[in-house]
Amino acid sequence: MRRALQTLCALAVFFAFGFSWLWTFTYVNRVQIHKNKDKYKPETFIVTGAEYVTDSDGDPTWWLNGTIKGRPERFIPDFRGRSRPTNVSDLLGLFPKDSRVNVLYNPEASETIIQGETVRVLENRPHLWEQEDALRRKLAPRVLVPGPVALVLYITVRLLNRRHRLETAQQITT
Repeated sequence: MRRALQTLCALAVFFAFGFSWLWTFTYVNRVQIHKNKDKYKPETFIVTGAEYVTDSDGDPTWWLNGTIKGRPERFIPDFRGRSRPTNVSDLLGLFPKDSRVNVLYNPEASETIIQGETVRVLENRPHLWEQEDALRRKLAPRVLVPGPVALVLYITVRLLNRRHRLETAQQITT
């Protein structure tokens, strides 16, 4: 029974870290945005086109191509609370070529798209910083708590099992 509990706790560690991993990239993006908040400046993104890519699992990624101060950039509009695009036409219907979008721009940030997000160009919308802070606080427990809690539980059960084995062995020898 004790061995089974220890194995169950080991599996819990594995699943806890897996669960945390699901939220890690989004959380890291929130931390990066918060850490570099002063580097974001209001700019205008001028749309030159759009991309809509579906990976082998059928998960779509989309972005707008355009320029900021003549520099080519990618911008991923925030579709929270609205229906998401299903193709390039949807994107260009909402953001036609040559349209202007108010953004916050940090030219020092990474251009990489991670989990459908980029930290370089953000949609300049009301309450952006409050929403980012709220999302960061919401994600923190999902990323930072499950793994350590499961690990402490596993180590505790393992130590108790070891202690029990030593006590049993000592009783047998006496």
